[in-house]
Amino acid sequence: MKIRIHSFADVDRSGKVRWTALELGLEVEEARMRPGEHKQPGYLAVNPYGQIPAAQIDGAAMIESSAICRSLADRVSDPALVPSDPEALAAYHQWASVATETLEYPSVMVYLAKQKFVDKRFGELLAPSFEAKLGAAVERLPRGDFLVPGQFTLADIFMSYSLRLALQGEVITFDDVAAYLEPLMARPAAKASNFFASIEG
Repeated sequence: MKIRIHSFADVDRSGKVRWTALELGLEVEEARMRPGEHKQPGYLAVNPYGQIPAAQIDGAAMIESSAICRSLADRVSDPALVPSDPEALAAYHQWASVATETLEYPSVMVYLAKQKFVDKRFGELLAPSFEAKLGAAVERLPRGDFLVPGQFTLADIFMSYSLRLALQGEVITFDDVAAYLEPLMARPAAKASNFFASIEG
């Protein structure tokens, strides 16, 4: 299986897809785009919503970073990035949803507002609720283990993305999440994907 990833940089949402693909041992081809190219007809034929990333898996287009990751994990069973045990699967679904549904959008917008890519009022409006929810998640993160005990899953990739943005947005400090993130940062696929490059010294 070959996957072609359309992205702006290593650190956008394509990072989740890249890290997932490399964990699964898949060959990745990069299709780097300049801002504005994602609104042109050629790219809109791949992703009609004009968002980054998109992927072409064996030539077939797919959009939405988390959905792409899930699709790749469905296609490759070894290593398993989604648990099969019902109790572990329940924990996986819960953490994956916290990362992608509760934390990801506000983490992106607070970071973009801080970097002045969007109106700072977005960050100001989202920050109080986001900080409370992020604090609740950080308090429950495991130390030296994965979100699903004993098994690295897509939930760890999804959570890492939201936490990395929260770090870049200075909503939390590295000390707050080091015990959870450091083992993930050391994974060969994470290093090869440059997923954490923006927060490494």
